[in-house]
Amino acid sequence: MPTSFPRLRDHLLDPSGGLVYHLRARRQRHRNWAAFHAAVAGWLDGWRIAEKELVIVGPNAGYALPGGFLSRFDGVVALEPDPLARHLLARRHDATALRFDRLDSLRTPDGLAWLAARFPHAAFLFSNVLGQISAPAEDWSALLQRHLAGRTWASYHDVISTL
Repeated sequence: MPTSFPRLRDHLLDPSGGLVYHLRARRQRHRNWAAFHAAVAGWLDGWRIAEKELVIVGPNAGYALPGGFLSRFDGVVALEPDPLARHLLARRHDATALRFDRLDSLRTPDGLAWLAARFPHAAFLFSNVLGQISAPAEDWSALLQRHLAGRTWASYHDVISTL
């Protein structure tokens, strides 16, 4: 058996990404996840910011992002490791200014500093990601305050995403 098979299998069956997750998301987005998506849509509608560039960290396929949200920006950069999620996100009707980057800004204590330096004019949206992973040092609140001080950023996360 090829050595890459276990990694491929794990990726396809990963509950937070991969094929199984995307099939579940497609099935649940108008049922169990509808209230959460409506709450995020209302919250993002009220998030009016001056920046015209947005970096979304962990958007997945954008299931929780309301239609038209991406078109509010002249440029949108998505930091998303899941190749299927990137494909689905790029197919959204409002993804005309979308591009992808591979910066992993959440794995190391200075990752957020790299994020701020790489995108000096952008606002940052942590999309359903910070509640799923442990901070590499201290806690997310301290890291965000230190590395994104003076920058526009927001984060949201659902309570349970495995229904």
